[in-house]
Amino acid sequence: MTDQISTPKAEEQEPVWARTWFVLLAGCAFGGAIIFADQFGEAGRTEWAVIFAVSWAISTAIFWSKRKRWWFWTSLIVLGALHAALLTQWSWHVVPAPSAYSLKGAVFLDLLLYCAWLWWMSWLFDPHATPRSPASVQAEIILYGFVLIMFATTALVWWGIEIRQQEVERESRVVAEGSTSNSVYDLERCFFTGRHPDYAWEPQAGNPNGETYRDDVYHTSVTVIDAGNNRRVRVTTLRGEPMHSKLAATYARCMRPISL
Repeated sequence: MTDQISTPKAEEQEPVWARTWFVLLAGCAFGGAIIFADQFGEAGRTEWAVIFAVSWAISTAIFWSKRKRWWFWTSLIVLGALHAALLTQWSWHVVPAPSAYSLKGAVFLDLLLYCAWLWWMSWLFDPHATPRSPASVQAEIILYGFVLIMFATTALVWWGIEIRQQEVERESRVVAEGSTSNSVYDLERCFFTGRHPDYAWEPQAGNPNGETYRDDVYHTSVTVIDAGNNRRVRVTTLRGEPMHSKLAATYARCMRPISL
């Protein structure tokens, strides 16, 4: 008598998104989209759009049982619109290296925001198993009041930063400009000596060949434009004030040919 051992097909038990072919296909599509968008200086924005879309989809799947509640789709639409507004209003870089861990972390944090909001809406509007006492209702009102104050404070600070940045841009004047044969890669690392120089530079608005690094402490900016045979480097300061000594020394050093 022989025992018949049945081996279940693991692939059939796995969801579609956990199968190897789907992961490879999604990875190729993601990489292709980033490479294509990078030609227009939009690689960072595209990557974050995918991150937001993934977290939106996962949170939708987690709370799918609530899909018949009026607040479910309303919340997803509002949060999706908020993310879309952030994507259009800010300049976004690709996530810092190592990309695999950073991508997972970014998706997790955004997913946490979605799930926290949907859980809150469920707690607010879904019927409870036991009636809430007046004391618990008062505690909830106080708690939600603090949450609203936190959101309002964050929005006010963000608005103030945006207004101040616009004022700085209006009042900035070019104080130095020149050409160099150094590559964009070398110039980025020469002007920015901190960690991850690739992510400290923002794409220049309307120019996919331009990169800008801003120093919000001194209200200065350095813009590098790839002009083909050479690179144009432009330095601006608030109201055209002279560059501080460190930036002036860095500018003089970086404009000279950088030896390999």
